[in-house]
Amino acid sequence: QTGSGKTYTMQGLLRRSAASLFNVGPGALQVAAFEVAGKTMTDLLDLSNKEMRVQEDMDRRTRVLGLRWREAASPEDFVRVASEAQERRATRATQANDTSSRSHSVLRVGRLGDAPLL
Repeated sequence: QTGSGKTYTMQGLLRRSAASLFNVGPGALQVAAFEVAGKTMTDLLDLSNKEMRVQEDMDRRTRVLGLRWREAASPEDFVRVASEAQERRATRATQANDTSSRSHSVLRVGRLGDAPLL
């Protein structure tokens, strides 16, 4: 699927989602992003390389311990933070593309004090 337009599609989806999320209710959003490559997880918004662990809480919600959350006060902030995370993803050349991602990225969104929305 390299070169099929996934990145372009996701950028458009991200902008539309940002606008929609800020229409849901008042207040800033929190954004966290990480990538999973094999058995390794990397926080895309924190360059300190601290250890992260996945844990399920008593309400059966998935938590990523050690993940850094950043505030986004507007749709533009949201897109900026998400784009910053995307730029930090691990890439390498493949036969079809010079900068193909070799991992899966996860973007989590929440409101202060609430469980993640996405």
